[in-house]
Amino acid sequence: MDDFISSRLNDEEVEIWFYDNGLEKFIIKLPNHIIRAINQGCKLEMLEGQYFVSEKTYPVIGLFIYDHIDNPLIVT
Repeated sequence: MDDFISSRLNDEEVEIWFYDNGLEKFIIKLPNHIIRAINQGCKLEMLEGQYFVSEKTYPVIGLFIYDHIDNPLIVT
C-alpha cells in the first residue's frame, strides 16, 4: 500500500479509496461500531458507477449502511 493511503488511514474516520497495484481494488475505512453492525447483519447497499471527465474514466462507489433504519450512514 502506498504512503498516501497509509497516511489517510490514520487521518480519516470514514472514507473510500481506490488502489491500483496492477489489480483494481478499493479500501473502505469505517468506525468500529459500524463494522460491528455489519457483522451483526445490518442492511448494506453498495452502488457502483463510472464518472467521465476529459475522456478519462474514474470509478465511483457509494455505500449505504443501515445501522439505524431511519438514518443510514452514507459513504461516497
